[in-house]
Amino acid sequence: RSAIDNDTYQPISVHGITVMSMGFLVDQKTPLIWRGPMASAYFQQMVFKTNWPHLDYLILDCPPGTGDILLTMAQKVPISGVVLVCTPQCLSVKDSIKGIAMLEKMNIPILGYIENMAGFECSQCKHINHIFPENSLQQNLSPLNIDLFGKIPLDQRLINSTEKGIPHAHNQQDGLTHKIQKIATRICAKLATRPQAKPHIF
Repeated sequence: RSAIDNDTYQPISVHGITVMSMGFLVDQKTPLIWRGPMASAYFQQMVFKTNWPHLDYLILDCPPGTGDILLTMAQKVPISGVVLVCTPQCLSVKDSIKGIAMLEKMNIPILGYIENMAGFECSQCKHINHIFPENSLQQNLSPLNIDLFGKIPLDQRLINSTEKGIPHAHNQQDGLTHKIQKIATRICAKLATRPQAKPHIF
């Protein structure tokens, strides 16, 4: 668990990644029943009052939609760019399009998107079964000129790694690792072309 020292959050570092989450500060059985303004206030504290070490990138994992936390992030945090993580389900696609419209209205750059759960890869034959409509994301997002960074299928190896809290690439060098590393490289390359972020004021 994390700790608070002199009103500053002390993050947790593991596998070379420094992480901060409200889940580190409360008991696992304690529900966080917050209204929008309270959630937004704690979000700002997590970003600006965490004792971050020297970072290559600060990645904020935000909930989907167009709610208070995303609005607060857009207004208070200098943003170099947004990476959308979408599944090819109908509702996810529609939520993504709404989120894109909001980001464009706020002049926040969209670097591209990752398609998650892009089919299920059989562990035996490696055939990918498309549980959700194939190419639905590309059909909807390509006309908006949003780049595809890559597709991650439902894969038992990745699920096992996530459940254990160990990055898949930490112990395995395989096709799945290559896909993840390729996506990360593409995002870094796209970020390198962006100017230094400045706070957005509305």
